Amino acid sequence: MELAHKQIDCSFRTILNISLPLILSALSSNLLYIIDRMILAKYSLNAMNAAVMSGSLVAIYAFFWSSISGIAEVYVGQSNGRKDYANLAAPVWQMIYFSLLGFVFYFPFGYFTEYLNLLPDYCKAEGIQYSKVMTYCASLPALKMAFASFFIGQGKTKIITYTVLFGSIVNAGLDILLVFGYSDIVPEMGCKGAAVATILAECIQILTLAISFFNANNRKNFNITRLHVRKFDIKMFFGCIKLGVPLSIGRVFELLSWYIIYALVSHVSKDLATIWGICVSVYVLFAFVCDGLSKSSATISANFIGQKSREGIEKLLKYFTLFVLGLCAILSIPLVFFPDSIFFFLDKTNENISHLYPSIGIIFRIILVNIAFESCISVFWGIFLSGGDTKYPMVVSLSLLYAVVVIPTAVLFFIGKIYTAEIIYYISIVWDILVLILFHRRYKSLKWWKVLA
Repeated sequence: MELAHKQIDCSFRTILNISLPLILSALSSNLLYIIDRMILAKYSLNAMNAAVMSGSLVAIYAFFWSSISGIAEVYVGQSNGRKDYANLAAPVWQMIYFSLLGFVFYFPFGYFTEYLNLLPDYCKAEGIQYSKVMTYCASLPALKMAFASFFIGQGKTKIITYTVLFGSIVNAGLDILLVFGYSDIVPEMGCKGAAVATILAECIQILTLAISFFNANNRKNFNITRLHVRKFDIKMFFGCIKLGVPLSIGRVFELLSWYIIYALVSHVSKDLATIWGICVSVYVLFAFVCDGLSKSSATISANFIGQKSREGIEKLLKYFTLFVLGLCAILSIPLVFFPDSIFFFLDKTNENISHLYPSIGIIFRIILVNIAFESCISVFWGIFLSGGDTKYPMVVSLSLLYAVVVIPTAVLFFIGKIYTAEIIYYISIVWDILVLILFHRRYKSLKWWKVLA
C-alpha cells in the first residue's frame, strides 16, 4: 500500500514513478475507445466512421466538464506540497458536486443530438444512436477525474492504472457482446451497443475509485468524510472553475476544430473519411504519451510550487525532455519501422481497405512527429497549469490552430482541393512548432510563476 502522506522530490526516479503509471493509464483509457473502433470496423465500416465522428463531438462535451473537474489535482498537489493534509480532499468534493451538475447540463444536448451532428448520410443513423447514449452520460469522465485527482495530486498513480486497465478489459468484453449480440439472449445493438459498453465500463471505473477514495485509511488520514472537508464551499467551487475554464475552453475549441476538419473530410469521400478515422484512432491510441505527461508534469510542478521550489521545476523540465525522446523512440517501432503490425488489425475490417495503406503509412510517420512536439507542449502545459497560468497558453494554442490548420483546410475544401489527408497532417506540424516556440518563451519569461507571487 502506498504511504498515507507522500512528499515528492525532483529526481528521474520520481518522474518515472509518477509518469509511467499515468502514461499507462492514459494508454488504457485510450484503448477503451480504440477497442470500440476496432470492433465496430469488424461489424461495419459505416459504424466505425459514425462512432469516430460522433465520438469526436461527444469528446467536446466530455472534455469541457472533465477538464474543469481535473483541476482538483492541482489544488491537491499544492496542499500535498505544503503538507496541509487536513484539507487535501476538499477540492475533490467540490468537483464531485460539479460533475453531478453536469448530468443536468448535458441532458438537452443528448435530446437534440440529431440536430447538432454533421454526419454524412451514409453513417448518420448509426452516429445518432451512438452520440445520444454517450451525450446523456458525458459527465461521467468528469466524475472519474474528480475521484482520480485525489490520488494523482499526491503522486499515488498506481490505483489509476489498475482501475483504467480493468475498465478497458471489461469494455472489450461488453463491446463484443453488445455490438454483435448473443443468440436470442442479448440483441445485436451495433453502434449503440459500443456506446452502452463504454458507459458501463466508465461506471465500473468510477465505482472502483470511489471505494478507494472512501477507504478507512483515507478517512483516518485525510478527514475524507468530515463536514468541513465535504461541505459545499462556494469560494473553492468557483475557484476551481475559474482556474479550469480557460483550459476547458481551450480543449473544447481544439476538439471542435478537429471535428470540423473530420466533417469536411468525410463529405469529400468515404475513402478519405476512412483514412482520417483510422489515423485519428491510431493517433488517439499513441497520444497517451501526451495525456500522461501533461498530468504528471502538472502533479509534480504543483508539489514544487507548494514547496516554493522553482529549481525543482527547472530540473523537472530537463528530465521530461529526455523522457519524451525515449518514448518517441519506442513509438517509432510500430509507426515507422513496422506499420504492418497495425495493418494486420486493419485487415480484419469487413471491407478490403488495403488500397488505402500507402497513404495511411505516410500519415503514421507524420503522427510520430506530431506526438514528439505535442509531448513537449504537454509538459509546458502541465507547468503552466500548476502555476495557474492557463489563459495565455489557451489563447496561443487556439489562435494558431485555427489560423494555421482549420481555416486553410476549410479553404481547400470549398475550392475542391482536398485530395489526400496527408496535407492536413503536414500543416498540423507547423502549428506544433509555432506553439512550442511560444510556450518555451513563456516558460523562460517566468510569468507563469509570477501568477502565484
